[in-house]
Amino acid sequence: PTIFNRQFSKGRKPGENMSKLVVFESLMSLTGANADSRLRVRPSQTLDVVMGLLNEIVVVRKLGKYASDSAVAHVLSGFAKAAQETGADFGEIAEQLWKNRGQSLVLAGGLSAGTENSAAIQSAVAFLNTVLDNDGKTVTFSGGKAKAGMGELLAAIHSGAVSTLIIHGCNPAYSLPPSAKFAEALSKTSMVIYSGDRGDETARFADIVATDHHAMENWGDIQAGTSVSIQQPTIRPLYDTRAFQDSLLKWGQATGKSKALTADTW
Repeated sequence: PTIFNRQFSKGRKPGENMSKLVVFESLMSLTGANADSRLRVRPSQTLDVVMGLLNEIVVVRKLGKYASDSAVAHVLSGFAKAAQETGADFGEIAEQLWKNRGQSLVLAGGLSAGTENSAAIQSAVAFLNTVLDNDGKTVTFSGGKAKAGMGELLAAIHSGAVSTLIIHGCNPAYSLPPSAKFAEALSKTSMVIYSGDRGDETARFADIVATDHHAMENWGDIQAGTSVSIQQPTIRPLYDTRAFQDSLLKWGQATGKSKALTADTW
């Protein structure tokens, strides 16, 4: 996990602050190389790190609204030896996090995201952010609209309202839960067009794969908050691919023709 917190040091002027970055990782990353504190752990120990921090804050120091919850304490107490096993000083990190609660952020990813404990790690990280009062402050929940939109789309497909489906920039066959019945929904469409740069799980269900450029080969635009910027390619396309935006223009031009789409159009 990666931990950010904002520390206000003695002797600094009001309003001045500095951030501290603590990283637990297995292999050196750019984030770890720039961290104030980097601790090496095995990918299999990531869950132990998060739960060990929770145990230090909630059970050992009895801080936060879950300190009196016996069920939480029972689960966390199983990770009482996590600090000893990982070689991390949870006491110092826990103290800094609690001192800066509401101004910290805990993230998890990297190699640990591919382990069998990935779901448990994300749940533990979410709980740690909750304990630290980060919800609604450094952690926001703005992804609900996208999930609702996907539910509406699946409902429309199952009802037969969608005949042609174009999928770009995502892999729903992998990311959606089995309960979404995404593969079953695709079978109810007349045509599925997939635009991506690799033959992933979603591409296997497509009738047509319009291979997209890699991000480094493509023009584009980026918006961060209210700032808009242009993305410029760094290399020429290595293979016979076409940008998704160009494909949209090509298909749009083709719809204005009287003759049906041909293989050359794609």
